[in-house]
Amino acid sequence: MRENTTKIRNIKQYLKAALFNAPSTIGNYYTSLVAHDMASGALSPKKPQYGDPDYYSCNEGESL
Repeated sequence: MRENTTKIRNIKQYLKAALFNAPSTIGNYYTSLVAHDMASGALSPKKPQYGDPDYYSCNEGESL
């Protein structure tokens, strides 16, 4: 709604159209959001850094 720069004459009709079209466009929104996060590296696993609480920890049965 922020990108619409034209004057809205009938707000009720505009909101009905926006709500009607929302289910068909939400998939595109999340697809582009995930693509952006993957490209920026936000979804890649974080490497442990020195000083992190899990840096020296290991689970039972594991060895360092």
